Formats: sequence, structure tokens, C-alpha cells
Amino acid sequence: MEHAGRQLLVALHEATRGIPFEDIIVDEFNTIIPQEAQQLYLTVCVLNRLNVPVRAGLIARIHGIHFEHFRERLFQPLEHVVNTRYDPILRDYLYYARHPQIAEIVFDRILTNSEQRFNAYLNCLTHMNIDYDVDRKAFRQMIRGRSLLEVLCSHELIKQIYSVAKDCAGNDAYLLHQMALYEMHRPNGNLRQCGELLKEAQGCTPHDRSIKHSMAEYYLKCAEGARSDLEAERCFDQAAGLCSDLKRRATEDSYAHHTLAKIELLRLKRALESDEGSESDLENMLKRIEQNLADGLQKFPGDSHLLGAEASLATFLADSDRALRALEKAFSANPRNAYIASRLARCYDRTGSRDKAEDTLKKAIEAKRDDKSLHFAYARLLMESPRQSSDNVLYHLKRAFAPGDTNYHAQLLYGRQLFIAGEDESRKIFHELAKARVSSELRDELLYELGDVYHGQIVRLEATYCFIERDGRNDWIFAHRYNIDENIWNVLIRGKRVKFHIAFSFRGPGAYDVAVDSSEFEE
Repeated sequence: MEHAGRQLLVALHEATRGIPFEDIIVDEFNTIIPQEAQQLYLTVCVLNRLNVPVRAGLIARIHGIHFEHFRERLFQPLEHVVNTRYDPILRDYLYYARHPQIAEIVFDRILTNSEQRFNAYLNCLTHMNIDYDVDRKAFRQMIRGRSLLEVLCSHELIKQIYSVAKDCAGNDAYLLHQMALYEMHRPNGNLRQCGELLKEAQGCTPHDRSIKHSMAEYYLKCAEGARSDLEAERCFDQAAGLCSDLKRRATEDSYAHHTLAKIELLRLKRALESDEGSESDLENMLKRIEQNLADGLQKFPGDSHLLGAEASLATFLADSDRALRALEKAFSANPRNAYIASRLARCYDRTGSRDKAEDTLKKAIEAKRDDKSLHFAYARLLMESPRQSSDNVLYHLKRAFAPGDTNYHAQLLYGRQLFIAGEDESRKIFHELAKARVSSELRDELLYELGDVYHGQIVRLEATYCFIERDGRNDWIFAHRYNIDENIWNVLIRGKRVKFHIAFSFRGPGAYDVAVDSSEFEE
């Protein structure tokens, strides 16, 4: 890429005659001979698209081909499209397509209708031995309720798949759970059957958090279709009880926070639509939903589920005059209520009343000076205002958390502001934040990018990451291979000049959109 530039793209275009990549893969499949080899490759793709390897023993059972026969007659036609690895623990060979995405293309383009896909799934499931770990992983991927809805799109075919799966696994908790999720999410699903399956699955594994969460979602679905307010409230209470228990126990995911937010939002909507809820009831609902969202987003900043719930609440409140009046009345009666004050300020800000939003939070802070959530809300508002000083933002962010607490969002933004100000203390903040008990995905996710383009040079290059020395500051910015285009990564060497953007994870500043600095060639 460095030397050929666009000529490489021209050469690629000419070599393929401009044919789409998917068509090239299909053409490659159609030219495989003999037919047995083609069908074997298709089986590998059916399973490997799920990102699991395929045992030679499973291939032999599905196709009735002895390994020696496969090696003699079929290995040569497939040696360029199937990778092989011997697993000494399994004492078996494992087969892979060159990439799960290629396997997905073969699956989508060769098996073009539900009947063909059903037959391929059925053939695999009936021959699996789930005592093998790789077979069990493939089995679990194939029976996922939502995936089956996408792949087969036929209730009758999916019922047959689950019947075969039960013959294979018996009353397996995971299988029962997925059957319940299928009934929960399919069009016109049977909610009663969903509940029975979930209870059966819970009986097999009473402490499984994912099953408990699905049970909460089931009660939420029941509440949506309830015939009376009394029935709906009973379902809401059951769902909220399960989620509250999950929230206390689970520290690495946001599912319980998200479901609780949905519960309170549905309660709020029902109360406003029925016009029966008192102002006190509305205030309590608004307080609960705001508290849950605020707590969740502190622990899981950037979480898409919680941000979606936050957006839904903001839109709903903007469209409801009664909800806004309830917020204003509640705040007027008690400006110390941090959650009411924060939500009211957001409502004002959303409608363009920035001054009213700032005044609301100032009054709340005066009434309750040590409340971390109020300082955080005020700091977020100030960050969006170009006339505010960095010192003022830093002051309120510093008061938005305490060492060792779970206000990770506040700590992340505080570390970011310190970095912008050139303060070495930012390293200490991110060093502690990197120890947070959250999932690795959340810990490494880049958030809150800086708008500028930065320049520097590669000073350290390892197998999966590098460090860039930033011009002017001479500090080292971490960059993971995952956040760099593969074509760029392949030409990086020590001393290479690059340009990049910066965003922040729990580990600190990270580079992304890394590109070779064109000014290097101009010079």
C-alpha cells in the first residue's frame, strides 16, 4: 500500500474484473469437485460461521466419510478453502473456513431458502455429540432463539429443530431458555408457554442470572398485555423484584439496570395515559427511573441499552406537558431531590433553555452541596458550554466521585479533563479506573473523543498494539490493533509518522483512525 497506493486497487479491480467479493466466493464454491468435497465444505461453513471449529469426527458422522477416505479423495480439492489443525486434547482434527465471514457468505448465498437451511441444520444437529466441547458450543449457537428466527423464518421448521435438539440434549437448561426466548420474541409468540419453559429452565439451574433476567423480561411482556392496572402492577412488581436482586449480584453487565428503566418508563406512560396517577405517584416514578439510569450509566458509561432507555425517557418527557409540570412542582417543593433536579435540568436543556438548566442545578447544589450526582450533572452541562472554564468543569467532576466508588463515568470524564489540561494526575485516575470490576469490552471501549487530529510517530510496536509519541507533548498514546485499519497496521514500523484521533477508555487515552501522515511524503 505504501509504494503502490491506488495502483494496488487498480490491479485488484483488473484481476477480479470488478466482480463483488461475494460472487467470487460463490464462484469458488461452485468450482469445487467432486460433489462430496463441495458438500463437506458447505457443512464446515454452516458450523464455522458460528465461529466454532468443526471436528473431523462430526464430519465423518454427517457425511459417512472415513477420515482416511477424506484425506485421499477430498483433502486436495479443499486445501485452499479449509484450514486444518490437530487438537491433541480432543485427539481429533479440527476444520475451519478461512474466516467466519467467508463461511457466512457461503451459507447465505448457497442455502437461499428456509427449507435448505433447515435441512443443513437438521443434518448437523442429529449427528452432534455434545459431550465434546466444540460440538456443544456449535449446538448452543444453532439453537439460539433469535438466530433461528433470522435463519429459518418459519415457526413449523423451528419447532422441528427444537424437537430434534431436545432429543439430543434432553431437558437442558440452556435449551429450555432459548426455546422460551424464541416464544417471547417471535411474532404472536405464546407467552404462557414462554413462562412455563423459563420456570422449567430455572428449576434446572436456580441461580442462573441470564434466566432470571429473561424471567423479568417475561413479566414485563405480561404487563404490556395486561387487561387491568392491578394485573399490570403485579407483573411490574415481579419483574422489578427480579431485577433489583440481579442488580445487587451482577456487577459486569447492565441488563438489570436496563430492564428496570423499561419497567419504570412503562409505569410512567400508563399513569400519564390513564390520567389517574397523583402528582406524588408521578414524582416517585420519575425519581426511580432517573436514579436507576444515573446509577447504571455511572457504572456502564456508553452502554447502548441504557443510552437507548435514556433517549426514550427524554423524548417521552419532552412530549408530555404533565410530566414536565410534575417535575417542576416536585423540584419546587424539594430542591434537594438530586434525581428530580437532574432530570428537570435535562428537560430544560433539551428544549434550548440552557440558563434554566444551569439555574436548576445551581439551586440543587446549594441545597445539597455534597451530592455527587448533582455535581456530575452540572459538570456535564458545563462541558457542553464553550464559555465555561476548564477549572470549573474539573472542580465539579472531582466532587462527582470518591476514591473506590463505582461512579466510573465521573472518573472517566475527570481523567479526560485532566489529560486535556496536561495534568499528570490523569495517569493516576486511569490507573485506578482500569481496576474497575466491569467487562473487558466496557473497559477497553473508546469514548468521548477529542475533536482534533494529532500527529506523532510510532515508538513501540508489538503484535497487537503500539505506542505513538505525540508531537508537542512527547507523551505516549496507546493504540490497539483492533482500532487500526488492517492495511495501515501492516505498514507500521518504528519511527513511522502517523496522524490520529484520541478517545478514552477505562485504561486512559487511546488512538484510533490512525493513518500514515501524508505530510511525510510531501516533505
